[in-house]
Amino acid sequence: MKTLPLQPTIPFSKMLDRLGSGIFIRLKKAPFHPVKIRVLDNHFQTTEGEGKLCVISHTYDEYEGLISSMELTFIVTDNRKTATDYENLLIWPVRYEHDNLDLDLISIEIFDDGTYIPVEKYYDSNLEIAAGWLLEFEKKGFI
Repeated sequence: MKTLPLQPTIPFSKMLDRLGSGIFIRLKKAPFHPVKIRVLDNHFQTTEGEGKLCVISHTYDEYEGLISSMELTFIVTDNRKTATDYENLLIWPVRYEHDNLDLDLISIEIFDDGTYIPVEKYYDSNLEIAAGWLLEFEKKGFI
């Protein structure tokens, strides 16, 4: 499976570095709604070694309920030797959800036993969406 290209991997790396060993962080940058990063699984087994299952979401409050306008789930294997060893930070898009557009596009199906397979129909588009989204967060100053 293709991984996230190098250019958007850099802002993702910076987000992970800010998260550290934690499982949740909220990044704020006025006047934008916050970006949240959550770790769903710290011990996700991949063919490249132990990884994480992470979610990055952009949320806002509406009518007394929290709306996730956009949410991306990733499998991340971080084998970096240094903070800037981006080639060894492997990122695969798992799912893209956009509440406002009623989209839920799964690009990697994960089974109960921990195995997973790519869903070709959405994989490339989710990779492009993730790349654009991460670069936009960097441009807006979240990272």
